[in-house]
Amino acid sequence: MQIELVKLDKNFQQSKVITNPEPVIEKSEEFTSNGIFSEQIFGNSSNMTHSCECEHLQGRFYENVECPVCHTIVKSREPAITRTGWISFAPYYIINPIFFQYFSKVIGIKSFLKILRYIVKLDSNGNPVFLEQTSKFDNLGLLGFKEKWKEILEFYINKKKTDERIAEYGDLILKNEDKIFISAYPVFSSSLRPAIVIDQQLMFDSINNVFNSIVTNAEIVKGYSDLEKSDYIVNGVTNSI
Repeated sequence: MQIELVKLDKNFQQSKVITNPEPVIEKSEEFTSNGIFSEQIFGNSSNMTHSCECEHLQGRFYENVECPVCHTIVKSREPAITRTGWISFAPYYIINPIFFQYFSKVIGIKSFLKILRYIVKLDSNGNPVFLEQTSKFDNLGLLGFKEKWKEILEFYINKKKTDERIAEYGDLILKNEDKIFISAYPVFSSSLRPAIVIDQQLMFDSINNVFNSIVTNAEIVKGYSDLEKSDYIVNGVTNSI
């Protein structure tokens, strides 16, 4: 299986992190500066290749001219359609979606989801009581899976050793282990998922709801105090991402 994979968060830029799940400023038709349609992060829909920092001046005609608003020089810049925003989970992480699919192939999606779930009940004294396991890897949660993924992978490859495809997927995972877990997720250009505001109602493609949901959960988990950062809470929220 000849597949070359890239580290999904390799080109992460802190300056382009999306932190606001609300895309529009309330009672206005302006996009939030730190939301999924931020012009500061993604630029505007004109897709001009030359502009100042604030994009008040746009176009090659203004090249090397100082903007009277932001006082930066108009120069060649990254086109809006190629700009990428980021959702950061640091110091936490999720499974790279590509590798989620690979592990699902090796383990089986039902068994994999049982491994990733993290369900506990509390007894009368407030102590956690874990679910009865049907497999030795059940109910590990994301944190537990990160610690034991090699052991789990080896177990299921041996269990299905007559299937050559399983071995190929396993080999692909092992050769790219530095790419399995990511702490930032890319959000592609808003030019490819446009939005319009009509009578203060935002209309956009459903993929934007997915991004907003991820932003919401990322900000929740990053906002926990040290006392709240238990395995139970972190597993629950990161799995929801």
